[in-house]
Amino acid sequence: MALEEVRKYIERRYERWLDYSKYHCGSQWMAGEEGDLLNEVMISLLEKPEEKLLELYNKKHKQYRELDYFVLRMIKMNATSDTAPYRHKNKPAPIDRNVDYSSLEIEDIEDDQYDHSGEILEKTRLIREAIEDIEEQSDPLDVEAFFFKYFDGEKSTAWRECNAKKFYERYCRVANKVKVYIKNIETRRLKIKSIWYNFAV
Repeated sequence: MALEEVRKYIERRYERWLDYSKYHCGSQWMAGEEGDLLNEVMISLLEKPEEKLLELYNKKHKQYRELDYFVLRMIKMNATSDTAPYRHKNKPAPIDRNVDYSSLEIEDIEDDQYDHSGEILEKTRLIREAIEDIEEQSDPLDVEAFFFKYFDGEKSTAWRECNAKKFYERYCRVANKVKVYIKNIETRRLKIKSIWYNFAV
């Protein structure tokens, strides 16, 4: 019952925490990432041992709980510190501002030499093929979560279940199965190429 109280408390406080995350993301040129950042914090919170979670919930300071202060600290740290988990995972590639890019010899590849849309279409086809293959052995809600994030491009905050941890668990279960399926296909293709090459030689 105690954990159910914690879950309900998180649901009630979520919108306020999201506003706090929006403020810090806006001040760090990360506008639009507030939901993902907060969900990263929620995952790290919900992965804590049950006794630690209850300890944070039960310790009160006036009208707030230690749980609030923990979440707010984690939001601020993840938004402002380059070594924090969220910033570290999502940091852009470093840019050397001393390089004169106009002097570099970069090969011009015409668009018609590389079929970007064809590659995207092929990847999408492979993923859909993988989904069809694993759908019967998967929870329908897991598959729905995968489509929601991957194909619809929706943020996890808009998912029908408020529990961010559960959403990511659902998404990751299908994403991992898709990766395994595609890896197996690639392995088979390489074997076929190798057999064909040896035969041709």
